[in-house]
Amino acid sequence: SCRTCTPCAPGHFKSAVSTESCVACPVNTYRESPGATDLGDCVGCLAKSSTKGAVGQSSWRSCLCDRNCYRIVTNDANDTCMDCPPGLECSGTSTVQPVVPSSSWEQDGAIYRLQSCPSGYYVFPDSVDASNAALQKCEPCGKGEECTHNSSCVTCSACQPGFYKGAVGTEACAACPANTCLL
Repeated sequence: SCRTCTPCAPGHFKSAVSTESCVACPVNTYRESPGATDLGDCVGCLAKSSTKGAVGQSSWRSCLCDRNCYRIVTNDANDTCMDCPPGLECSGTSTVQPVVPSSSWEQDGAIYRLQSCPSGYYVFPDSVDASNAALQKCEPCGKGEECTHNSSCVTCSACQPGFYKGAVGTEACAACPANTCLL
């Protein structure tokens, strides 16, 4: 039998004096300290994150980013989940995989920044900040363009005189056929 009342454990609350047990904070909320006396003491997960159906959570770390997002954890409950750019595959953690093999990505504060792409691709968009970080990807060079640097491409260049490329793609420009000219 209970002889002494104790504060509700983290992740739980009790809003009325009674003999009932403390109640778990609901899905998509948490409470880090003991003694919550109201449902409002349970803190909601930030946007683009959830507790994946779990109740009674006692840490902000229980709020996991949605599948198509990532979070670069900085030990801060306000570290937001960022939208996954089309150039990465994200699973809700800070671990990401490039869609285009050999593309180079770098952590830059709370975002991942695309540094370079492999031969035949260029970095899109060419200038990135937090407002457009979710757009980053390696795009194939356009018609009449190529990027043939062995290890890193950022922008595509026009084909050299006497060479052409008739379609968007990752291949290099080809030599014009004999007895033809570029108009």
